[in-house]
Amino acid sequence: MWEEDGKYPNVIVELLSDSTVKTDRGLKKQIYQDTFRTPDYGIYNNQLRFFTPEGKLVPTPEERNEKLAAKLRELGVDPDDIEL
Repeated sequence: MWEEDGKYPNVIVELLSDSTVKTDRGLKKQIYQDTFRTPDYGIYNNQLRFFTPEGKLVPTPEERNEKLAAKLRELGVDPDDIEL
């Protein structure tokens, strides 16, 4: 910040480690969210994940596909029988 005329970052990507994961997901996330008001914040562990401004996890394409397949099965449709 001191080299950017007091401007906070627009993007933060947090790289998690086993020894700091609680701090990274707790205190540091609160600071970035409430103090820095960083519009884009990502946590990287095994896979880059995105969160909405409200703090909700954005599902991966695989998670969306699984949810859609489950919904189709609820409706009596086998997703494996659908040809695209």
